[in-house]
Amino acid sequence: MQLLCILHRQRGFTLPISYHEIVQQFFYQSLCQREIASFLRQEGLSDGSRKMKLFTFSRLIGSYTLNYEHKTITFHGEAVLVFASPVDLIIWDLARTLLNSSTISLADIDLQVKDVFFEDIHPNKDQMDVLMLSPITVYQTHIIDGIKRTVYFDPFDNHFQQLISENLRRKHRIVFGKDPCDAGFSIEPVEVSSNDKKILRFRDTVIQGWMGKYRIGGDPRLLKIALDAGLGSKSSQGFGLAVPTDSLFSRIVVEHGSVFGHSEEKSSIRS
Repeated sequence: MQLLCILHRQRGFTLPISYHEIVQQFFYQSLCQREIASFLRQEGLSDGSRKMKLFTFSRLIGSYTLNYEHKTITFHGEAVLVFASPVDLIIWDLARTLLNSSTISLADIDLQVKDVFFEDIHPNKDQMDVLMLSPITVYQTHIIDGIKRTVYFDPFDNHFQQLISENLRRKHRIVFGKDPCDAGFSIEPVEVSSNDKKILRFRDTVIQGWMGKYRIGGDPRLLKIALDAGLGSKSSQGFGLAVPTDSLFSRIVVEHGSVFGHSEEKSSIRS
């Protein structure tokens, strides 16, 4: 299930460019049931040795100005924020806070909760086009000459689809307790260019990810996991949230300004 909230501040508001951790902290603090928040923060759900939090969230979407010198981003007026989880209880618990509050706080900035929407999409086809509201990131870690190095993959690399598929199957096992009946999964770029590469920082880690539009294919239950639990790695840090291009949420975010978002650092790569 996905939840969209429209936030508003008359004078606008300014955050660090890398604000993912601020949104994550807001998420934990907004869960009414403290035991759920504590469990997600400290443990999460496991698939063998792998633990996952099974939620994700979008970037803030709206009209903004960047200040690279001070590493800040200023949103003007309204901004949209989307959360998703395959565990409905998590979304309903978050919704209770948003619906019962006239304002919320991000980094000690009070924002008005203007509207809250829900969308619970159950795909009935084995293919759909999706718009990324936060970057997809997939990577492998290697030890080279005794030094740990992280290699991130772009949508034009075969490892990109392979790693996303493996990640989705793990999420499916956690949610349904078994592997998908048809484990086949595909993802291909539809509208992805060099501008869609985003380089961000979460705490002390620099992370590369990709925005853009993609066509995903597979068993409909696997596609629903992709929408609710996120595509790729680091979902609970605000990566991999997708919405169908023909959905209500897609229309709302396009109306509210730049969907493809900012990058903490600029880079040039092939498209």
